[in-house]
Amino acid sequence: MSEWKNTFGAIKPLLDFNATSSSDLLFECEKVGCRFFFSENSYLEQIKEKKDILGWDITDCSNNSSPLNLVALERAGVKKVVVDSLERIESLKESNKGFTPILQVALTDSIREMGCDMDQAPSICERAAKMGVQLDSLCVGTFEDSNLADIIHSISSILESISAVGQSIKKVMIIGTGTQKLSENDIPTLALLKDLSKKVELSIEASRFFTEKAYTIYTRIIGKKVKHFGEIPHYLYYTDNGVYCSFYNRHINNEPLNPIPIKVSSSTDDSLYESTLFGPTCDSIDTLGTNFLLPDLEIGDWLKFEECGYLCSNYSPQFNGFE
Repeated sequence: MSEWKNTFGAIKPLLDFNATSSSDLLFECEKVGCRFFFSENSYLEQIKEKKDILGWDITDCSNNSSPLNLVALERAGVKKVVVDSLERIESLKESNKGFTPILQVALTDSIREMGCDMDQAPSICERAAKMGVQLDSLCVGTFEDSNLADIIHSISSILESISAVGQSIKKVMIIGTGTQKLSENDIPTLALLKDLSKKVELSIEASRFFTEKAYTIYTRIIGKKVKHFGEIPHYLYYTDNGVYCSFYNRHINNEPLNPIPIKVSSSTDDSLYESTLFGPTCDSIDTLGTNFLLPDLEIGDWLKFEECGYLCSNYSPQFNGFE
């Protein structure tokens, strides 16, 4: 947490509940001041199970205000819910379950499913106030490749337009970026973030920052083939772990991988060969990379991957019967 504060100052870290299934890690993150959100209601049962362990502040970002979902949220101890329209605000109010609405705003037309249009936000806040509902928080969704500086400028513009109709926003959440590290090139953007945090209570998703390095993944060689290009061999290894398990981000976010061989069955020869790594399924996307430099390994040897696995423990499906 000290590293976060040194970099981000008063900006509060948000953790995607789906980033880890570890109760211990969630508990430690809560102790250092992390807040939580989730966007997939398939994890409500896990949230419900952990609410006795964690007395957390968690926000439902699924944008689902159906009566059945509101009952499920109440049972799971979730009180903060994003909304993108007056109709959803009214649904929360009529439920009489004490939910706190947070207005979700989409910054571009391409992600309208992630909130209301920017120019609708002022009128929604104004009309909600007339209904007796004070909207004092915004949630802004982004993508991994979003330009954070542009996002900050857009948020500032939204705050000004809401203020112009006599309403006040006190809190802003930015989710979807999965903040990990900022390079020297990001210093101007960090300054913009800190300036924004002086105007409102600012929270930004920090799931990568707090969970990515928490994982070390071991996978075992379960199959092997050799192809020859002239006299040069190219090794194909099949492992018991792939993109449908701990390496989800290899396929989705092109996560860099650096396999470290742990020899159990192979010889002590340390010559390196260009190698391809496959996961255990029959799917063509279940490939971890095609140009790793590895020694001649055998079935039963292991590969160690450090500092990867963000989001994988909860997003892994049981594809083709593999856990």
